[in-house]
Order: sequence, then C-alpha cells, then structure tokens
Amino acid sequence: MTVHADSELTLDSPLDSPLSAPIRPVATPARPPRVPRGPQEAAAPVDGPPATVLVRQGLARLRAAAARRQEDAFPLRARQLIELCDHLQTQREVLMQAGWLAGYAPWDQRLDIDAGLQAVRALAQAPAQDWGDAALVVPRPPHSLPGDDTAWMAPVQTSAEGVDVLVLGLHRPAAHLLLGFARAWLAGRACLALSTESHPVLEALLPLMRSGLPHLGAILRWQVSDETWAASQVLPLLEGTDHVQIWCARTAGEPHPIAPPQGLAPWMRAPVAAGLAVVGEDVEPGSALFNHLADQIALGTLALQGLHERAVRGVCLPRAMVPAFAQALTVRWQDWQGSHPVTHWQSASTRHQHALARAWTQSALDTGARLLAGTPALPAALEVSHASAGAASGDLFGALARAPLGSPLLLWPYDAPEALSALLAGSTQGPGDALAILATRDERTRKDWCSRLARHCRVIHTLPEAPVEPEDHARTLRGAWALLASLDATEAPASLRELLPACTLVGGPQEIGGVLDTYLPGAAPQDVAVHPFRKHFEDLSVGDSLLTHRRTVTEADIAAFGGVSGDYFYMHFDAEAAAASPFGRRIAHGYFVLSAAAGLFVWPGPVLANYGLEHLRFIQPVGIGDTIQARLTCKRKQDRTRPGARRGQGVVAWDVLVTNQRGEAVLRYEILTLVARRDPGSAP
Repeated sequence: MTVHADSELTLDSPLDSPLSAPIRPVATPARPPRVPRGPQEAAAPVDGPPATVLVRQGLARLRAAAARRQEDAFPLRARQLIELCDHLQTQREVLMQAGWLAGYAPWDQRLDIDAGLQAVRALAQAPAQDWGDAALVVPRPPHSLPGDDTAWMAPVQTSAEGVDVLVLGLHRPAAHLLLGFARAWLAGRACLALSTESHPVLEALLPLMRSGLPHLGAILRWQVSDETWAASQVLPLLEGTDHVQIWCARTAGEPHPIAPPQGLAPWMRAPVAAGLAVVGEDVEPGSALFNHLADQIALGTLALQGLHERAVRGVCLPRAMVPAFAQALTVRWQDWQGSHPVTHWQSASTRHQHALARAWTQSALDTGARLLAGTPALPAALEVSHASAGAASGDLFGALARAPLGSPLLLWPYDAPEALSALLAGSTQGPGDALAILATRDERTRKDWCSRLARHCRVIHTLPEAPVEPEDHARTLRGAWALLASLDATEAPASLRELLPACTLVGGPQEIGGVLDTYLPGAAPQDVAVHPFRKHFEDLSVGDSLLTHRRTVTEADIAAFGGVSGDYFYMHFDAEAAAASPFGRRIAHGYFVLSAAAGLFVWPGPVLANYGLEHLRFIQPVGIGDTIQARLTCKRKQDRTRPGARRGQGVVAWDVLVTNQRGEAVLRYEILTLVARRDPGSAP
C-alpha cells in the first residue's frame, strides 16, 4: 500500500518555516495508481519505508508541534484562525477555480468553501472576544453553593494534548477540513487528515492554509487507499490523548468501517443524519410558506450532488398535498439544474453513494413505492410506506436512517395530524444529529411536534413564512443556502467544548478567583488610593477596588426620574397604595438606583466606553431616606490589542455592589468597559 503524503510538507520539512513557493491556482492532480487490496496493502513502497513507519514518524512530529503550542492562549489561537480566514478570503479566486474543476454548482461553492469559512469564524469568535488568557477556560460562570458564599464551584476546561485525526469524506472537503482543523487548532492539537482520494478543492486549500498559518507543523495529510486501511493501520498508532473526527458517511444500513480502539479518548463523529420535514395541514400549496419549504428541500437534494449531511431526506405531509409538492420539486429541479454542469468531477466515494441511492430507489419502487418526481437516476421523490422504505411499522426515523445519502427524497403522507403525532412518538430511533424543519402556522401543533422531534433531532428549524414573492427564487434560494450554512456555524462552538478536557474547581472565592484570574464576591478586595477608572489597562490588577462616597435618596429624586423616564408606576408615587403593598412604603425606581450608583463611581480617564451590563439583579428596594453606597471592583481583564495598532486597548469587567445604610445589598451587576493602554514609552 502506498501512502501519498502532501508534497507541500514532507516529514523532513521544518515545522515552523514559511512556505517559499508562491500561491498559485492548483490544477487537478493526477489520480494515484490503483493498488490491489489485500494483505499486501500495508507492505512498504518500492522506494521508501513502510507506510505505517511514515505515519508513526508523522504523528511524532505532529505531537511535537502541538506541544510547542500548549503555551499559546485561547484568544491568540482564535485570532490566528480569524486571520487565516481573512487570508483564504483574499485567495477566493483560487478556490473558486478549484471548485470549477470539481464541477461545483453555485450552491456547492456556498455550502462547501463559504460555509466552511463562516463556521470557522463563528468557532473563533467567542474565544477571541470573551475567553481570558489564563490556561483554564470557564464555560459557565462560577457559582457559590446555595446559602454559602464561602464555597464556590467553577467548571473549567483546558487545552487538549495530542493529535486530531480527520477522516475526510469528499462531498464537502473544504468545510470538513476547515472545521475539523479549526477545532484541533483551538484545542491546542495538531491535525492529521486522511482522505481516500484527491479532490481539486482539497489540493488547492491545503497550501493556502499552510501559507496563512504561523506553524507549518500544525497540519499534515495523507492519502490512503480506503477507510478500512486507515482503521487497521493508522488508528492503532494513536495514543489515549489523541482524538478522531469522522467526516465521511457510513454506507446506509451498514456499520462504519472505523471502530474506536480501546483506550482511545472519546471520539467525535460528524453530524451525518437524515433530516426530516414535517408539514401541517394549514400550509396551502402556492403560499409563501409552501414555496419556502419547497425551496429548502429541493436545494438539499441537489446541494453537493445530494450529499450534504444536513439535507432533508424525508417529508411528512398531508396526503392531499403530495401531488402539489411533487410538482413544486419538479419545477425547482428543472430550473436549478440548468446552472449545474452537465458533466462534472466525481470522487469514487460519490459515485459509490449514488450507485447505492439508485439501487435503493429501484428496490423501493419494486416493493410498492411510487415515483412522483424526477427519475430513478436521481434526484427522485418517492411516496413510500413502511414496507417500501424497509422499516418496521411506525419506525419513521429508522426508515430515514436506512436510506442512503444521495438524492432520493422520501414523501411520507399522513391522513390526520393525530396519526402523524403517533408516528413521531412511536419511532424507536434514538437521539441523533438530524435537522428537522417544521412548516405550520398553528401554534399548538408546532409545540406538539417540537416536543416529539426534540428526542430525535439536534436542530429544529421552525420555518417562517418567507416575505418574498413566489417567483423570486433567487432570494428564497439564498435563504435556503443560509440555513444549511448556518448549521455548521451553530454547531461549531458546542463541538469545540467536547474536545477540551473538563474539570470542576471547588474552593473559597479567594482561591478559585486567584486560579481563574477573576474576582469572585466574598474575596477580599484590594482598596486602592487611585480611582480604578483613572488607571490604564496594564496598570489595573484584578481585585483593585474602590468604596465610593454615599448618597441619600430623596422624594425629589423619584419625582425627577419619573418625569424624565415617564415611569409613574404607583409604587413610586402613590403613598396609600404603596403602604398596602408588600414593601409598605414608596420605593425608588430600580433604574434610578442603577443610574445613581453609576454617578457614584464614574470618573474621566482611560476608560473609553461602557458597552454593557450583565447579571443585573435588584436585590432589595430602596426607599425615600435610604442611603446608598457602591463598591467597584476590577473583576477580570482581557487584552484586545490588535496587531500593528499604535495604541492598544482591553476589556475590563467590573463587579458593582450597591448597599444601603445598614450594609445590606440592594443591587449587584457587572459592567463591561473598554480601557485604553498607555502610549508606547509613556511612564506608568
């Protein structure tokens, strides 16, 4: 078996040297010669060491490259990914030419290259903006134990060691490579990509990625004969800290050839599952909602030759609506196929999937299914029953799982909403990664279907009525593109969390806060002589605190705030009604107390802007004659200086606690500010 390593990065290449070759369009590579399968596949090539030796050496170098990046903070890695996306965007013409060589239609381009870049940006956005520079990430805010402010718990995650192995399918090579690599990069890992064939987009994308990365050793790709060889020869070489992302679809009805070896870290599989659309009886053929649904489903059967892993492949609809829906699909397929190349590049895996789809379609026709739109050569819309779909009675999701990836669309008619609810409730298929689309105007029906589908689907899209004319296919098609592409971006942040090792910290606020570089209520504040708002970003320390002067709330304050805000609620102005309330007296507006507290600590200085409040709670009422005082404490910091900026800035979160004359907490919140850094060379 000959393993084809990427020519741009050999095992003898330095890990951190830049590419010397200029970026240029990449032509379609010659397909490697076919090697007979059998025991000799793992034998050494004629002119080199055995393939497994090369893989072992490559994994060792990748682990060394990952170890060098463990000290990089999460925000730095995230900014590097965003810069990589910017770099790839400047080379979009190169990628588009590669897509043209692959026979991409416009929707292929949007759902592979563009959706991949969009998903990577979404994945990097939160770490770049919100994650601190500490080695530990806090996915959820720390919290104290009920009734005990001295004991705190903080869920934390940290960088992952080892190598991510991407087993790539070729129906969306750019999106899968970009998203899989981005997960590994943010987690602190290096990346080994395995693919069974060449692909024009893949061959163009890899050198562009390397030229936009600070470390060449972060990614390496091998071309192998098939997934079974990868499972038997590559995966046993992995260690317990390594991870596997599987982006290729299994053959319908058969187990995936890749099974996790014992002792390997938890695996991640790509969200490849059959999507389902459910249509209510109130959706009228020809309406905007009906047309929006038809656009979404028709695109899914054509997008990337019907192999998009989020495409809907089953539709439950009223029996009377079946002819109109089949006609709507036919019109869209005929219109949109006009822009698709007549002949286009296909991988062997794509041809295999289409062959399976045609065979499955013919088998369904032979057992009672009806062809309503398209042809058995695909795309095809089939009206099916349990028997023709090869499923047990009531097993709707089981039937969809047995259908192959590709373009056959199963139309499953129902006679009454009650029958459909029973069908959804009776399915034996467990929870999955599928997409469900709901099209109904009835709120009660929508709630019922959502509760039933939530057990089977990761994403439920309640389809809005499209605000476009039925003939405006361009806009509705863009909406369908946007939905499928946004699913990658939606799932990316959650999938990153699955890669990072998790832990829980338990301890006092001083100790937990010190580990996480944050101030927690209950920890001892550090009273400072200089007002914290007069300090530049680098001069502030977490825990710096100021106890402000006091202010007594008067009746004139309440009258003035009511006049300015227009809030004349009786609790603020009607003494008799307020006396009969649970508070027993007139109270000040909560937002007046919030504003008055800001007046106690606001001070001109390097603070550039206040751009938000978080976790605001009005704890106790403040009445006429009460005296309030605020404590302002630097809670956490994050540098936001952009590369090349003359003067940087950072984000500072402040804990604000407002108390009354008895020392009781009346208001607590967190304020977010942008704070300038000092000019280079200036004295602190």
